[in-house]
Amino acid sequence: MSIFDIFRSKRQVINKRFHNTIDLFLKVYDSKPTMNDYRYFAFVLDTSSSILDDHEKYLREIAEEKQDFDLNSSIKLFKIGTQRPRDLSEKELAQLYEIINLILMSFKKITMRSYVERMSMALHVLFLNTGVMLDKSLEEKYIKLWFFYKDCLKYCKDFKYKKHLPDELIKLVEEKVLGKK
Repeated sequence: MSIFDIFRSKRQVINKRFHNTIDLFLKVYDSKPTMNDYRYFAFVLDTSSSILDDHEKYLREIAEEKQDFDLNSSIKLFKIGTQRPRDLSEKELAQLYEIINLILMSFKKITMRSYVERMSMALHVLFLNTGVMLDKSLEEKYIKLWFFYKDCLKYCKDFKYKKHLPDELIKLVEEKVLGKK
C-alpha cells in the first residue's frame, strides 16, 4: 500500500491492486513463455479450481483460528464475489477482499514455499476474475492473459473454464479468445 492510498476509497485501492496483479501476470506472457511456463500456469489454474471447489474448507480453517470470523457470511460473500461481484456493496467488496487476504495469509503459514507460491498465484487468478467483472478497463488485458491461459489448458487436469469461470467470463473468453459465438 502506498502513502497515497490513504486518500483513495477502498474501491480505488482494490482497483489499483487488480491492475497491479494483472500486469504482474502479463509479464510472463510478454516474456515469450516456455513450455514450463505453460505447465506451471496449468497447475496454478488447477489449483484455482480446487480453491473454488473447496473454499468452505479454507474458510472453516480461518474460522477455527479467528473467533470473530463470521463463517456463514464469509461463505456467502466468497460465492457471490467469485461469481457475481457486481451484486456486492462497497462494504461487502471490501469484506471479500479481506476474506481473500485471510485465505492468502493462511497459505503463508505453510512451510513449503513452492506450495505457498502456487496457492498464492491461484488465489490471484480468482482475484483477477473478480476484478475484470468489476472494472471493465481490465478487459483488454484479461483477454491478452487468456490467450496465454488458452495454451495452458491442454496441461490442466482439473481446471475447466466452463465450470470454474463465472458465466460472464465464460462468454467473454469464448467470444474474444476461443472464437466461439
